[in-house]
Amino acid sequence: TWTETRAGVTGVCIESGILQDDAYPEGTRRTVEVALAVHAHKFNADTIAEIVAQSTPVAGFTGVGASATSIVLNSLELQIVDYRYRYRADENLLLEVKAPIWLKAVIRSDLALRTGIPFQQVTDQQIMGFFADRGADIEFVYDWQDAFTTSPATPPLFGNTAGITAWPAQVKVLIYAAGAFVRGRGQILNMEGIYDTTNLEVNDFTKLFLEEKFLVRRRCYQSRVVTLNIPVN
Repeated sequence: TWTETRAGVTGVCIESGILQDDAYPEGTRRTVEVALAVHAHKFNADTIAEIVAQSTPVAGFTGVGASATSIVLNSLELQIVDYRYRYRADENLLLEVKAPIWLKAVIRSDLALRTGIPFQQVTDQQIMGFFADRGADIEFVYDWQDAFTTSPATPPLFGNTAGITAWPAQVKVLIYAAGAFVRGRGQILNMEGIYDTTNLEVNDFTKLFLEEKFLVRRRCYQSRVVTLNIPVN
């Protein structure tokens, strides 16, 4: 029995004034460059949101440990061992783990409070090694659990206009076997400099019209989204 998943679309359209573009083409180019960067981040955010929506929440799980580092690492290993048992997988099987980029800073801050561990000595390589030792192929990502992708964007969230004043109290982490998800992406239309009668009447033109296919599907294995309390202690 087949399960059908149909692709959606995502895109961006920019209309510009003909006279404005003639007088200040640098402004138009800058707008297009920024819009394309935003489009890439939106595509990434939509991809993560689809993966989260197709994942099983681990409910009522606050974590195993006394501080951010121990909770994250011990809880992840607990989930990874349980996941391997579910599929009777090799005990050395690495699982894909996705977390927001700011979690590295939380762990570094937490570890720096230990006696004899200066803040500057807690490196990214050490942090990545902690996860690898527990069977986690960790990737820290943008566009998830920040002020740009979370609504309402109330503190503490990274990227807020007002600035952040405390570490977040919780973090969500995705765990799944490699190959669990497939993403479909492909260009449908990419046009520049379109002049039509409607816009010409008001001295405007379409500077950019971009449309892409978008599909995310969990095709096999379970995916889990785990919420953990992360007190810096």
